[in-house]
Amino acid sequence: MATVAVRYEDDTANPIAKMTAVHISATSVDNVDETDNSEIRYYLSAEATDQDTAKSVVFAGDFTWDGWVAPAAADWTFHLRKVSDDSSVANSGAITFA
Repeated sequence: MATVAVRYEDDTANPIAKMTAVHISATSVDNVDETDNSEIRYYLSAEATDQDTAKSVVFAGDFTWDGWVAPAAADWTFHLRKVSDDSSVANSGAITFA
């Protein structure tokens, strides 16, 4: 089962929008479709209400999106999404950026 984790320098306090760079990791990601052996491609998205969605590059397998900085204070959720249909495979849960 895939997981999405977020880490930043001081994980005892909320990250600060426009200042704190975070690293979003997708691990245990299936990269082969068992039905036809085709490659499954993904992207990570950063989403918050009333904010534009940010997207990582497309990848297959485990991946880390390094140095993402929130453009605004909000509760941001990071999703691992399939390129084929934009479905969310896993997410980080909401992380509050002050």
